[in-house]
Amino acid sequence: MAQELEIKLSVAQSDLDRAVAWLLGQPNTRESDTLQLGNTYYDTPAGDLNRQKIALRIR
Repeated sequence: MAQELEIKLSVAQSDLDRAVAWLLGQPNTRESDTLQLGNTYYDTPAGDLNRQKIALRIR
């Protein structure tokens, strides 16, 4: 099974161009088309997964 690495960043709108330029300057990176992904998260009615700090997500 493939391993996925997800990095979430919060960037102020005024810093966005500079952040993108930095990211594209890193080795083995390139700009690509923008994709819209849909996510559905599942948990028990009592929130058992969330309480254990885990998630079941279908993308």
